[in-house]
Amino acid sequence: MKNIVLDQLHSSFVCTDQDVATVLMSIVGSDTSAFIPSYPCSERALEYSNNHFEDAVWGYQIASSNVVKIVNKYIRHREFSWLAGNISAYVADDGVISVRCPFDLIGGGEIGDNDVDFVKGSWEWQRVQCLLEVANREWCDVVVWAPDDFAIKRYHRDLQWRSQLESTITNSADLFLSTCTMNVA
Repeated sequence: MKNIVLDQLHSSFVCTDQDVATVLMSIVGSDTSAFIPSYPCSERALEYSNNHFEDAVWGYQIASSNVVKIVNKYIRHREFSWLAGNISAYVADDGVISVRCPFDLIGGGEIGDNDVDFVKGSWEWQRVQCLLEVANREWCDVVVWAPDDFAIKRYHRDLQWRSQLESTITNSADLFLSTCTMNVA
């Protein structure tokens, strides 16, 4: 998973997305499939998203009247060194944005509900919660940009999710070690 880093294991162990999902499931009590993105990410899709990031931010500022501070910075959680995320931009003193430019809409079309309406516990919802936790912000506006459409949806920090994370984290070290294999290379 791109927004979760297990720094202590990264250099010594090899973990798959499914391994990380198993560990996260133990932390937040959700089905592991909720942590694995259902869409592929190719180089073309990533390039497309990067090329339209500024379009999405510009559209967001116009639509919301919010001023965005682009940071594009990978930061670690202030307490949990294994939790980190890529923060694209801050908004005001308590917000952050997450920009998506769906590659499947490259030729045009409308943004679907599943592009912005994340079910609590889903992979995308967990990702937003991780970003909020790492950035120490109270809300995240998910910004979805397509050539013919634009959408914004605000998600607030879920304190129950944070509480579950805190209460389980001290007991997770053994699971990390048993789930990942030593990297002998």
